[in-house]
Amino acid sequence: LSGWRLAMVGAEMVQPETMAAFAAAYRDLGFDERVVAPCYGLAEATLSVALDTRGEGLRTSRAPGASLDGGERPLVACVGKPMLETEIRISRPDGAALPEGEEGEICVRSGSLFLGYYGDEQATSESLREGWLHTGDLGFMVDGELYVTGRIKELLIVRGHNIAPFEIEWSASNAAGEAGVYRCGAFSVSHGAAGEEAVVVLETASKEADALRMLEREVRLRVAHELKLTLSDVVFVRRGKIPKTTSGKVKRRRLAQLYNEGALERLATAGGSSPRLGDPQ
Repeated sequence: LSGWRLAMVGAEMVQPETMAAFAAAYRDLGFDERVVAPCYGLAEATLSVALDTRGEGLRTSRAPGASLDGGERPLVACVGKPMLETEIRISRPDGAALPEGEEGEICVRSGSLFLGYYGDEQATSESLREGWLHTGDLGFMVDGELYVTGRIKELLIVRGHNIAPFEIEWSASNAAGEAGVYRCGAFSVSHGAAGEEAVVVLETASKEADALRMLEREVRLRVAHELKLTLSDVVFVRRGKIPKTTSGKVKRRRLAQLYNEGALERLATAGGSSPRLGDPQ
């Protein structure tokens, strides 16, 4: 891999731990982690919006704000400066621009923006306002560079605090380690007077109830320790059962809908038969 000069990474979220593991696995084959160039884009902007061109590999910064326990939030990847003739602004819900270091909606303005959603004037008017594309993505800027932290509509609001799904997903995945977990998705469900509570669904090849019970315990403990968050439910499903986009991104809203409808087949853990998804635990 010594011939690689540029390795652009356009994942929905670039996970620092994953990139570090990749670099370690392929270092002996000549891979130079400095060629990694995280980027950000979306179809409505004819793909490219920002790209890290510094040639230093993955760089990270703490997501602004405090976690549930008042501590620091996770590290997120820098996706670089805006592309040529592209502007990025971080906005509050009312559309006002936010200063650097504050988290808000990522808005984009460039000559390559789309003209609108075909046959959907309402969606077009909601997304395109005064020449700016309101992406629905969350992020912040530092020294003119963009950091992406999640999607507005997928935020979990637990005990008055905003939690990005990726924070739970990364914690759960790290707890799983090499236990055969392929993909996971986190979302919140309403529990009446108790408010919103967090759920995580994990795909696994394992069918052993005892192994799944132990893995559930590790996931709960890891999330509780790292995020000070008690999970309402930990769900295991077979590989391929978490809905995703054609590019492999988890459809969290669809996953939550399936959970609430009881439309997913849950793998049983030790200690009894599995309850129907969406049933009160």
